[in-house]
Parts: sequence; C-alpha cells; structure tokens
Amino acid sequence: MTIVPGARVRIVGLQREEFNGHEGVAAKLVAVGEAKERRWKVKCDGLQPIALKACNVEVIAPPRAASVVGGVGSGGTSGEGSGGTGGSEGGGAAGRRPAPVSAAGAGARAG
Repeated sequence: MTIVPGARVRIVGLQREEFNGHEGVAAKLVAVGEAKERRWKVKCDGLQPIALKACNVEVIAPPRAASVVGGVGSGGTSGEGSGGTGGSEGGGAAGRRPAPVSAAGAGARAG
C-alpha cells in the first residue's frame, strides 16, 4: 500500500532497533534538513512524533473513513449524519457527494 496521511503504519529497518516495530499514524510528508529530504512525520503510539524515510515506514492499514472524509456521518451511524446534515443539503447519498456544488452555490448567492 502507498503511504498517505492518516494511514496506520509500522516502523521498520532502522539501525536504532528500539524504534522498529512501533506503530502509529502517518501525519504528513515533510522536508528535513538542508538537503530538504522528504520524510514522513509519524505520530507513534507511546513515542514523540518522528520523521522517517518512506523505506522505514510500512503501511499496515489505510486511513479510517472518518479521518479521510473529515467526520461526515460522525458517530458511526450514517443514518444520523444523513438525517441531520444531509436533509438540509438534499438528503440521502446524493446529498453527500455534491458538497463542492453547495459551496459554489453559496458563493454565487454571496456575489
């Protein structure tokens, strides 16, 4: 799997073996040092965040749906999310997809 923000990851292949096997969440890709090497900032369970080369990060699970969508339908029951916010945006599954259209529509009314 490809490393993406929010993915559950495991640290592997470091010379400092005490870090190997720790799990956490890939936060973001950062530029480190004068050479601006690209590394993944990983928020580990029980450790401080650490910047790692991609070769030292193993994806063990994709991002959770709530993390990717930004909490749409939060609370675990999609019916609650659809009934509350979906009703004002058109309701149902159709109400979830056209969020950019709603934003554009709001912009059109303001201008």
